[in-house]
Amino acid sequence: MNSSTGEVFCTRPLDRESPSSASFLLSVIARDADRPRMTAEAALLVHVDDENDNAPEFEEGNELSVAEDAEVGHLVGVVKAKDADEGENGRVT
Repeated sequence: MNSSTGEVFCTRPLDRESPSSASFLLSVIARDADRPRMTAEAALLVHVDDENDNAPEFEEGNELSVAEDAEVGHLVGVVKAKDADEGENGRVT
């Protein structure tokens, strides 16, 4: 944090999917230069927004078999995929 401007900067890359990077609770302290020195403290909660930075992944077991004489409309199986992103970014269709 720049003590003159109040600007808050990242000091390392962030990844919302990492539990240690999803949000940060910072303690901000302001001090004046007078005597007696006066201070104020505030909590600053920073949430890391999600980016569509993860590709969908298929779950294991995506090999299907079907009998040659299966009727039209016969359910062959179900294929499942997941995405680690949040919200709309993580929706798999």
